[in-house]
Amino acid sequence: MQPDLEFSWTNEPSFGFDVTRKSNKDVLFSTKGTDLVFENQFVEFKSSLPENYNLYGLGESIHAFRLGNNYTKTYYAADAGATVDINVYGTHLFFLETRYFTPDANGNLSLVTSNEAAEAAPNANCTSFSHGVYSRNAHGQDILMQEDSITYRAIGGSIDPYFFPGPSQPEVTKSYLRAVGQGGRVIRFSCA
Repeated sequence: MQPDLEFSWTNEPSFGFDVTRKSNKDVLFSTKGTDLVFENQFVEFKSSLPENYNLYGLGESIHAFRLGNNYTKTYYAADAGATVDINVYGTHLFFLETRYFTPDANGNLSLVTSNEAAEAAPNANCTSFSHGVYSRNAHGQDILMQEDSITYRAIGGSIDPYFFPGPSQPEVTKSYLRAVGQGGRVIRFSCA
């Protein structure tokens, strides 16, 4: 199977990179035009996102299924139990994003917002593509989700992103599990 992702980078005016889905030329992750900060005890990088994006996941916490577009959260592993909107045990910063496209008369796909796709349904001929991003870092981290971007901040470590092209949600999840491994199996009688 041929990978559907393309990586490009530049040093002008500063370092930045894009991850693009080759099949429809959609830029999935782009740090171009932003400042990448890599200090001894502070790391920050930012990616642009489309208007009204659909992100799901990010860390182990109890919150709404779809993450809002104005969301800030600190991730620092804690044994906090089942509390709402507070980090629980893990800090696996993996998100899954779904984008919707409509074809034009020539079959070229154009990105539409999730609101436009919902308003047009069920009569619209929308196609969805999903992808995932996992940022591996064991340090305390913040995620800032603004209207058109996501910012990663960490108090140390490295920048180690993984990209999963999908294009379906189950394929993204399977790729993610192949990268990080599956959890240990629990013996049935131990739960009694």
